Amino acid sequence: MKIFLTTLFTALFFFIGCSNEEENTLRLVSLPESCEEIKYLYENKFRPKLILQEIILETNDDGIHVESWKYLNENAAHCKYKAFNKENNTEGNWKIIARRAMNTIGFVEIEEK
Repeated sequence: MKIFLTTLFTALFFFIGCSNEEENTLRLVSLPESCEEIKYLYENKFRPKLILQEIILETNDDGIHVESWKYLNENAAHCKYKAFNKENNTEGNWKIIARRAMNTIGFVEIEEK
């Protein structure tokens, strides 16, 4: 009987421990809703498992080059960043960040246009 109870409690604690870990993981990998959230997550070394379909380089109405990150996830609209500017790199080189992230956490391959 003692062995049965020990096994039961061990299984119970193992199940509870795995459940809590899975909840935390789900919270970490949920899709960010804004550009700032993605930037925050990346800079703080959280690796969100986003699925990128493509990065599109566009020019907006003001003549500023922006990159749109198009997600396969329908909940995320195009997320635009200022393109890399060699004179003023305040926004960061998001194309390099995207490639680095793809290498570290397995993003799908992106197609440049």
